[in-house]
Amino acid sequence: MRHSGQEDHQTRVLRQELIDGYGLLPQQILREAIADYHAKIKSQEKEQSQEETAESPVGINSMV
Repeated sequence: MRHSGQEDHQTRVLRQELIDGYGLLPQQILREAIADYHAKIKSQEKEQSQEETAESPVGINSMV
């Protein structure tokens, strides 16, 4: 996936704000961003799975 120059600029500005304003290290920012993104994806998968389970007919699961 290719990002636009504007998105890259915004990312640099936000990263620099975290470094200057909060004393975070680039490695900390990256680690936490990856962990947050992973948790978000897992949460979405769990919600989707629950929705699919709620939509499936009741009798099908009892036949297994």
